[in-house]
Amino acid sequence: MGFPTKEVLDRVIDAASNLLFIENIDDLLDELAKTLREIFPIKSMIIWISENDGDLNIRKPKIILGFTDEEKSKLQTISYTGMEIDRAREFANKIGRLSYFVPAELYTRLGPYDERDLCFGIDEKSASTPRKAPDMWHPLDHVNISFVSQGGEYIGSIEIEEPSDGKIPSLESIKAIEIFASLASVAIEQAELNEKEQAITEAAEKRSARISRILSFVREMLAIKNPERMMNNILTILSDLFGFKAASIILFDERENCFKYIALMGYSQEEVNISKSLRLPKDSMRFDISPDYLVAHDAYFIPGEKLPDEWLRYEIQTSDGIDRLYKLREQPRAHPRAWHPLDNLIYLFRDRKGRILGMMYPDNPSDGLIPSPETIESIGIYASLVSIAMENTKNYMETLGAKEEIELLNRLLFIDVRNQNAIMRRYLEMSIAEGIDKDRQKKYLKNTLNQMENIVDLIQKVRRLSSIRSRDKSSLLRVDLINSLNNQIPISISRYPKKKVKIEHGAMPDNCYIFANDLIGDMFDHLISNSIEHNPREEVEIWFSIEPMHDEFTNRDFWIFSIKDNGTGIPDDRKKDLLDITSQISRLGEKTGLGLSIVSALVHLYGGSISIDDRIAGDHTKGTVIKIILPAA
Repeated sequence: MGFPTKEVLDRVIDAASNLLFIENIDDLLDELAKTLREIFPIKSMIIWISENDGDLNIRKPKIILGFTDEEKSKLQTISYTGMEIDRAREFANKIGRLSYFVPAELYTRLGPYDERDLCFGIDEKSASTPRKAPDMWHPLDHVNISFVSQGGEYIGSIEIEEPSDGKIPSLESIKAIEIFASLASVAIEQAELNEKEQAITEAAEKRSARISRILSFVREMLAIKNPERMMNNILTILSDLFGFKAASIILFDERENCFKYIALMGYSQEEVNISKSLRLPKDSMRFDISPDYLVAHDAYFIPGEKLPDEWLRYEIQTSDGIDRLYKLREQPRAHPRAWHPLDNLIYLFRDRKGRILGMMYPDNPSDGLIPSPETIESIGIYASLVSIAMENTKNYMETLGAKEEIELLNRLLFIDVRNQNAIMRRYLEMSIAEGIDKDRQKKYLKNTLNQMENIVDLIQKVRRLSSIRSRDKSSLLRVDLINSLNNQIPISISRYPKKKVKIEHGAMPDNCYIFANDLIGDMFDHLISNSIEHNPREEVEIWFSIEPMHDEFTNRDFWIFSIKDNGTGIPDDRKKDLLDITSQISRLGEKTGLGLSIVSALVHLYGGSISIDDRIAGDHTKGTVIKIILPAA
């Protein structure tokens, strides 16, 4: 009793069997819905399919038939969790092995109503409308027949919203639909499995093709020796391979001891100009590489909503200022996978020793979505290969720059020596002229000796610079910084017997080792000599200090060496020039023009940084402090 007729069963089995040959899930569901309406009196229906969204199992509408376009548009936006489905079944009437009937009268017990209920026209008034007859269909009735996997898990359902005959479906119809749903479940599970296998295959092929393209692009990149062109090319390739509308690169500047925006793509000229003027302290970058945001090797993702106030000032921005960024941060994310305007996806560039060179920030994905784990991993491979190309280019440019500087120094040295020889010759000619008195002759000969000393000093300094610039870091050995300093102090002071020099220093740490070479004495000599020679005061005062420093950003230890004096100081417009060889070339004839350039060259050879400041902040006339930061060995 209540069992479907043989004719109905034959039609159900034939129709369901045909579904097994449809591999595409969307085509399968379309055919399934069409068949149901042909066999059974169904006017409107929804076919739901279960999907995993993170830890949640979500039921979403895939086929919606018998509704207006406006109603269909609303229904396509709703979904239900597995817990909500289980709760609804507790109130429903189970009318078959896989079927539940939810009569309109039950809605008064299920309230309160939410926005999803309104999409079905369910509210307190409609739910209280009486049924016309016991076997008649109420507008708020619905029957739900589940699709179940071979493992017994819920994978979807057929939901009858309105029968075409206006009556509650008979048990015969319900059982027939259940048989159809059971057979259809096999077809759905098979189609989903085929789709997953195809997706995995396509993803593997796509990943393989992408890696092949990455390697091809990086091979081309290795041949690029111009840093600016290479940086722009890195971002262009990133956009082409992974679909980002914008991106930026920041690199660590050893001279300024901070990070700077080097290349930007996809931003307005105003944003580019403002960004390139920013200086990002190393301390501020620690937030970017917090373990809390690690998503892959050397890759971090920081949701825009979590950016702290102090970090917003380092974001790419317009002249509107930080207020615009505050408003952007409050902007809600469209959905969990949507890209937020302030999201930060970060990739580290490292050298061969694991030290951070800089970072790459892909931005504004073309599809508007947070990249998938597979894409994040692929970008990581690209960033690792780019790191190698960047380091090679950096080494090449340093070698080329050293070669060009040496050639320029030697060429200008020849010109300068030739000019000074001409001056000496003129002094000598005047000293032996007829009728010259002894005082004038002595003056001319003294001028000649001074010129000779200038030439000897200049040749020695240029030779030192050429020697430094031609060396590489492979020649460095473990050296005690304090021993080197103590050995050099008396040697340097002894060359100024007419000067009264007072040396002071605080407590010195033990085992103060760095990587250096035999020229480290020259570094201290030039620092001490500059403090003595250019100090017009009766008593020259020099203060030394050496302090340890741990850089949490790179997790490295350093020594900070400082030398202060009570001289007349250095104006601000001269501070940077004194550390730059090319800026000093115009002053080759000056007796000490290259002293600090030699110090700067040695510091950078040793992997450190150097800066010049006023001993008394804001008043350069009260003396100078030179600070050198060197990596601990």
